Amino acid sequence: MDYGQVISDAWRITWNNKYLWVLGFLAALTSGISSGNSSRYSMNEGDFANNPEMAMRMGAIALGLVCVLGILGIILWLVSIAARAGLVDAVNRLDDGEKLTLREAFANGRAAMWRLLGVYLLTYLPIIVVGSVAAIVAIAATGGAIAMSSAAQNPEELFTGGLIGGFGILALCLCLLMCALIPVSFVLYYVAEFGVRGTIIHKMRVSESIRHGWQVFRTNLGPVILLSLLLFVVGMVVSFALAAIMLPMALVFFGPAVISGISNNGDLGSLSIAWMIAGGLFLSILGAALMSVYQTWISAVWTLAYKELTGKSPEAIPAAKVV
Repeated sequence: MDYGQVISDAWRITWNNKYLWVLGFLAALTSGISSGNSSRYSMNEGDFANNPEMAMRMGAIALGLVCVLGILGIILWLVSIAARAGLVDAVNRLDDGEKLTLREAFANGRAAMWRLLGVYLLTYLPIIVVGSVAAIVAIAATGGAIAMSSAAQNPEELFTGGLIGGFGILALCLCLLMCALIPVSFVLYYVAEFGVRGTIIHKMRVSESIRHGWQVFRTNLGPVILLSLLLFVVGMVVSFALAAIMLPMALVFFGPAVISGISNNGDLGSLSIAWMIAGGLFLSILGAALMSVYQTWISAVWTLAYKELTGKSPEAIPAAKVV
């Protein structure tokens, strides 16, 4: 594979078709929101002690806000999936000499969204299952410690000792599990990315796409690793550049609130909280906007690399059936 040609062609497509940046923005939006800053508001114990009705109203508002944010997160996640599908399809068509608009690109991505979602969910199913089991074990361990302490003669000491010892062992097991999942996640990432391109470019079924993604990764391990290292270096440069832009702005939004909290013994006023929330939202959107070009280029690189590794035609795809 000609790495320089793939990278330069991906940039040419990215720069000459700037409407793709909109899809890149939508694809990066959820990551920007999920990595946004959080703030803690310190309240005294007696804030709601004498006003239970206000406490109930605040609890209902908080629960409603969580539900609204959860629904909004799911919608943005689905939009992000559609945008990723649209990027892959658009880069493939543009590389083949076709022309299309943003509306056509997003419509094609929306049509392939559920197949793309299926590829991601099935590919990462082992990690989802392991994570769910680990969460259940952690909850069960905590419940067991509480149950044992309630039945003991000295529940406070038993609870403290059991909790420390149990969570120490649990934390060690989780660390070992995470270390084992790192190489698994590495493999699943490339299986998913190549499988996604199989289901979008060659219209494969979900299960066939996953098998095809594994086949492409396994037979082209060396080129994939080398290209990943090149993109890692580029990503580091981009990260430093974004940090140089975002950190000064973060100081503007969060610096005054931190100073106010220190001067008021950790208590933040409503104005400071509103300023921090607005700042976090603004920085998330700005970060997604800055990442849109990079997201578009990365997607284009892997799409063109996939076409180079498998050949330009479906007949050249190794050990995969095209439907």
